[in-house]
Amino acid sequence: MMKNKFFTNNKTADDAATPSNMELLKKSITKFCMAIAEYEDEAEAALCKVHWDEEVDPIMYWRFCPVCTFEAGGSHELAHRLRHNRLFGKNALLLESKGGKYTSILSEVMEAYELWLLEDMTLQVVFSCKMWVTDNGKTSEYVTYRYPVKDGYKHFYDMEVEDFLNKIETMIFVTRNHI
Repeated sequence: MMKNKFFTNNKTADDAATPSNMELLKKSITKFCMAIAEYEDEAEAALCKVHWDEEVDPIMYWRFCPVCTFEAGGSHELAHRLRHNRLFGKNALLLESKGGKYTSILSEVMEAYELWLLEDMTLQVVFSCKMWVTDNGKTSEYVTYRYPVKDGYKHFYDMEVEDFLNKIETMIFVTRNHI
């Protein structure tokens, strides 16, 4: 007789061999932090402080969504609403974005490198360029273009590992307190 694993806490031998999503997240975050850290021992110390709560499954509780190479939208009734060419082949969650913002008379443009957490708990970096037009302080129309970046971690070298890990731990903590 086969046990229904969804409703039991009994782990089988197969379960023990399969890493949880939290374990996969920890592995990806560790790899990222070690890649961007100025000093490995500081990154290791910061990683040791994080409470990786196994009861929290990011797939179940975090809002993953499709990420597209091209998106257009806005609050104006005549604004285009388009999404084309899904990236990654799976949904993702934006963890970090860094870049610069430029303003002109009619619009604002922001170029950024974005760090996405994919549903398989791997990380991916993309370059994005977003232009938006505001009307009375509200975004009436916007367009975003994204493309994947090879060796993208290098764009986050100046990020503080401890600050990034605090953000991840806060996400885990908030989720745990709402389960």
